[in-house]
Amino acid sequence: MLASAKAYLVCGLAASLAGIASAQSTYYTIQSGDLVVYPGSPSVDVELWAHFDNTTHFAFAGLDASVAAGDGEVFYLDGGQFPFSCEFGCPQGSGTAQMSFLAGQLHFPPSVTAVHDSPVHVLTMRYNTSDFTPRTVQVSTQTKLFDVYLSINTPNAVSLLNELEELTFDVTVLDQPPCYADCDNSGALNIFDYICFGNAYSAGSQYADCDGSGTLNIFDYICFGNAYAAGCP
Repeated sequence: MLASAKAYLVCGLAASLAGIASAQSTYYTIQSGDLVVYPGSPSVDVELWAHFDNTTHFAFAGLDASVAAGDGEVFYLDGGQFPFSCEFGCPQGSGTAQMSFLAGQLHFPPSVTAVHDSPVHVLTMRYNTSDFTPRTVQVSTQTKLFDVYLSINTPNAVSLLNELEELTFDVTVLDQPPCYADCDNSGALNIFDYICFGNAYSAGSQYADCDGSGTLNIFDYICFGNAYAAGCP
């Protein structure tokens, strides 16, 4: 059971790192903690960053993009560097994180408001679930508009949509914490984990079925004791 949890965790970390590398000049990456959720830690926040070649294009101009999870659990938190960017509404808890802002923002001196930085933080989303059936959930972007300004001297923007690489990453859902013996998710093993396990056992929780036998008995206490003795990675 512990080995399985570790394997899931490694997969989540690999998925997070996979979003960082790209051969394209126009693409997304993410910044987040471990892309793993489980009872006691049911959500993970993910920042979406947009990359473009700002040596040939002056500034980021416009975006209309959404992020959705295969099980409908992703929702919008904020617009990154564009907190007032939801011209068409950004519903909370809708299953799809969406943000949009259109080209035409001022970027002539002295009112320089366009974003020259690349990458640019365009969206923060949250994956949250109450269903801890073990699974891997695919999360992906879908973009309708990705515009940049060619220079500081014009309000006209050009589209990079045809060269944009959409992003897909995975969130791993576990039915127990990655470290089984850390029952109270405190990050440390102590007497409170034994108390937590005892409470789970008394409540008939699936978590307390440490040996996976389908029934709760003295062997689950022995199993938990062994897991506690083995420690956490």
